[in-house]
Amino acid sequence: MSYINTTNINSWFIIANPTSGNRNFSKLWKEIQQLLKNKNLDYSFAFTQFSKHEIALVQNAIKIGFRNIISVGGDGTLHHVVNGIMMQRYVKTSDITISVIPLGTGNDWVKTYNIPTSIKEVIEIIYKKKKLHKILVF
Repeated sequence: MSYINTTNINSWFIIANPTSGNRNFSKLWKEIQQLLKNKNLDYSFAFTQFSKHEIALVQNAIKIGFRNIISVGGDGTLHHVVNGIMMQRYVKTSDITISVIPLGTGNDWVKTYNIPTSIKEVIEIIYKKKKLHKILVF
């Protein structure tokens, strides 16, 4: 039996790729943190340190009780976060909510699904507890 921290269930876990954002990540990360603070959103975060690190980060976050995940980066970051969610065996994937703050150069995924590319707009949606995308089991 594994330990699940139920205090994390309503919090957000942010997985951020510091190499995204056309070398503006530091400035953008400060903006993200300030907007989250302004909305009084509870969150924890981790930065990716190597290719596909998102997979381990998201799986550990789910293991310790997080059910709300925010991917901060580009399409590749989001791809690896989703893969990590789909590969984990702690909870049903339908219990996980994933949101994305797009900082990539192309952001094709968010454009395809008409998700705002503005950091402020995305955080407003997260604040209103709307789900940008719910991973479903088919």
